[in-house]
Amino acid sequence: MTSLAAGDTEENWHELVRKWEDGINPKEATKALLKEYIRTKIWLYETEALNDFTLWNVFRSDFEDFTAETFGKLDVLTLQSLRICLRYGGVWVPSNNRSLSVQNTFIKVLKEDKQYKWS
Repeated sequence: MTSLAAGDTEENWHELVRKWEDGINPKEATKALLKEYIRTKIWLYETEALNDFTLWNVFRSDFEDFTAETFGKLDVLTLQSLRICLRYGGVWVPSNNRSLSVQNTFIKVLKEDKQYKWS
């Protein structure tokens, strides 16, 4: 799904994974750092072939300090890429609509006590 961009190498991705292994402080991070963090997490989730409960758990841990405002700093393409990654991995993220912003679709997943079962 997420392919390496021009100039990206496996080594670059591994450096980014190490950079972000302890998470990010979303309150202090710039838009560029938030985007880098999310792109790195998508790459890691896909490379490790995380899915279902494991992916749901890891996503919730990696993004536990994010708020709707944090997600709101990001462009739609970045958010859609994250949603696609999660959905392909078996984690239900609802579609946004007039009453549910794209940012709040991720908040719904983060607040779940149990993983949403979908077919």
